[in-house]
Amino acid sequence: MATDAEIRKALEEVVDPEINLSIIELGLVREIDQSVEPHKVRMLLTTPFCPYAPEILAQVKTVVEHVTGKPADV
Repeated sequence: MATDAEIRKALEEVVDPEINLSIIELGLVREIDQSVEPHKVRMLLTTPFCPYAPEILAQVKTVVEHVTGKPADV
């Protein structure tokens, strides 16, 4: 099982295109729960109507699934 630190490190590559900072730098990832399947990632968006939300959420899901080898839900 991947550690939360490994997952967060991998999530540094997910960047908010509007401000060009990673979601980790912005503190948007609040919780990673690997005790359930699919794994749960709880996060915030920079704004309630973020136009890039679907893209960012899809990237987070892909990265977490790649690192853990398990399904994820964001």
